Amino acid sequence: MTASYASPPPTGGQGRRVLIALAAVVFAGLGLLTTWLVWPSTRAGPATFVGSDQTGVEIVQWTDDGTGHLTGSLQAIKATDLANPSGGSFTGTLHDGQLSLVFNTGLGTSYTATGAVTGNQLTLTYQLPEGGVGTDVLHRGTIAEFNQAVADLRGRAASASATAAEQSAAAATQAADATASASASAAQQNARDTVTTDLASLQDAEHQISFTELDQDISQARTDLATTVSDAATARREGRGDPSACSDAGTAQSDAGTVQSDAGTVQSDSSSVQSDIASVGQALADLNRDYTVLQSLGPPVDSTLVASVSSAQTKARASIKSWTATLTTYQPTADRLVTQANAAASAAETAVC
Repeated sequence: MTASYASPPPTGGQGRRVLIALAAVVFAGLGLLTTWLVWPSTRAGPATFVGSDQTGVEIVQWTDDGTGHLTGSLQAIKATDLANPSGGSFTGTLHDGQLSLVFNTGLGTSYTATGAVTGNQLTLTYQLPEGGVGTDVLHRGTIAEFNQAVADLRGRAASASATAAEQSAAAATQAADATASASASAAQQNARDTVTTDLASLQDAEHQISFTELDQDISQARTDLATTVSDAATARREGRGDPSACSDAGTAQSDAGTVQSDAGTVQSDSSSVQSDIASVGQALADLNRDYTVLQSLGPPVDSTLVASVSSAQTKARASIKSWTATLTTYQPTADRLVTQANAAASAAETAVC
């Protein structure tokens, strides 16, 4: 799916930065989120609005009880602080497109934001802590778009980290050149030892990559889906007149909740594998950096070592690409299983309760 995000607001690009900064203030003391991925709500029909730019990503979701009374949450992730997302819940009202959200900030205090919903656009207005008003514009979106925006944000951060690593390598090269005349032989030996260590570290990191747990997660989700479908079918066979039918339909709903839990496990294990893949990428960057240093010290470079480095670099790049492609298949699979389980359980409940 191609994500579609809000353009920078008409306040000169400060609006979204204001919201993300404000989220950290509003929700201080509520605790940080434990993950940067968002999972679909089991409640039907949530309204979802997403905003993204170079400074961060945010998502606002709510459900409407049908009378304009809202219950929802806001989550925001700053580009400069990916490890510490902020967020929390709110209640509010929506009448004739006019929005009022009240955030519980703890210790009996609250914070109110106002706004408007116009078509697919959500405009939020906040009172800034230092005075004045901040405005942010989000567009109606999906959880998948938010997750993709977070992934893109993380990717840009990784790219910046790679640039820093290259700069570090250049600095190391300059330092090596400055001392080469006095200790060229020792410097070359140290560099060779470092590259040899990097090769071993890269191999160790590659050995950590495993999709076994994710395969088991999907297998368990399929098993739980089969249980959901079976219990739902039992309820439907019993029919509305059977006193056990509604109870069995409730069991199917509980089974569907188990499939949802399985999907949460897929999320957690996917994050672990992603972290392991990132470790391989870092190990490869370390090898590239240190091998560049070794080459800068001049010949001779052991031809056997040269061949080992070239082979390791090629293998690692191909593996990272393959692992990443494989990893992207698990999340959609888990989501489809959740959708199927919810559909079977809901259909049974509608038929017999």
